[in-house]
Amino acid sequence: MVTRYIEQVDHGETEGEQITSTGCDWSLYPDIVRSSTLRIALQAEFGDAGHDLDVLLPSAHGWQDVGAVVRRQDRSVDVVMASQERSFTMQFWADGVHMAHGSTAELDAVAGSTLVWLSGALVRQLNAAWSFVEFSPFSEACERGEGIEFTWQQYHTNPQQAPQLTALRSFITAAIHEPLVKYRV
Repeated sequence: MVTRYIEQVDHGETEGEQITSTGCDWSLYPDIVRSSTLRIALQAEFGDAGHDLDVLLPSAHGWQDVGAVVRRQDRSVDVVMASQERSFTMQFWADGVHMAHGSTAELDAVAGSTLVWLSGALVRQLNAAWSFVEFSPFSEACERGEGIEFTWQQYHTNPQQAPQLTALRSFITAAIHEPLVKYRV
């Protein structure tokens, strides 16, 4: 586990890969090793920058050394470390909807993009500030309050995206024109 690798670092024995029960090559993450977990390292990043945010453990037990969650009001960011390359994979959420995602090798970019997102930035603004973050037209539709309408329209215009709905094509066609139906999924 992480403790074993920290002992090896302290004794100067850092040759070769250090793969633990999490499957993570900890030699790729010396900054995280110094803190012992991603959650603690990210908490320190926010604290050093003067931001009072609580970094939480992910709910899945197996991710507790290599994952973290940061929340503010209706927004959150999930972060997970890659196991065989240095990369932090991020998911940006609002009101329980996955709005954007991205990966970076830099912990300060994780902290910076998290701060921008939790401050209330739109997905396009987040991408402008942190180009590794990607988003979809669905995300922008959700920000305009048109997420459900966008989804109906996608089912109608791109039926190959949901082939299980082929039999419902006539219903979907009617539904996108019926306000009582199209706003309730």
